Amino acid sequence: MKKRLVILDLNGFLVRRIHERDTYDLSDAFLETADAHARPFFIWCRPHAREFLTFLLQHFTVAVWTSARKYNAHQMVNTLIPDAGERKKLLFVWDQSQCQDKSDDLPEDVKKKYLFTKPLAKVWQAFPDFNHTNTRIIDDSPAKMVDNPPHTHLVPSPWVDYVYHEDGDDDTGLVMEGELVMALRKFLEE
Repeated sequence: MKKRLVILDLNGFLVRRIHERDTYDLSDAFLETADAHARPFFIWCRPHAREFLTFLLQHFTVAVWTSARKYNAHQMVNTLIPDAGERKKLLFVWDQSQCQDKSDDLPEDVKKKYLFTKPLAKVWQAFPDFNHTNTRIIDDSPAKMVDNPPHTHLVPSPWVDYVYHEDGDDDTGLVMEGELVMALRKFLEE
């Protein structure tokens, strides 16, 4: 069977993290529902995230690439995959240092923001078994994929409402019958 690589984004897709300074309008009871409090962040895992990861690890080579800083990236991965043996199954965990900073390319009216892209050419150079035919990257931020062939990325619905509306338990973005898993099953058959 042909090797297939799936690269996962973290924040906004598989987990949601919120800085302590931004929790003033959230109840203490709600903050206690966080899966982790890795100072200075509270971290929640998206509903069905662990089932989704189990599916991926059974069928694909899996990696993580986030635009978060290294320490924060590892805190999110450790929260999402508490078992060290399971974490070792990841091909790599890349952080902001492997991204390309394109912040200077942003229009003047958004210059205070950052744009870190994830050029898959870096992955293919580091791991030559993979290329545009057998790689998919899943990220809820399409702007981070501008350097990649369009067929290589999947853009799922972001998971942000949980933190701000305290009702994210109803999220179905990662269920086994959902669109994302169906797209990945199709990728397996290509």
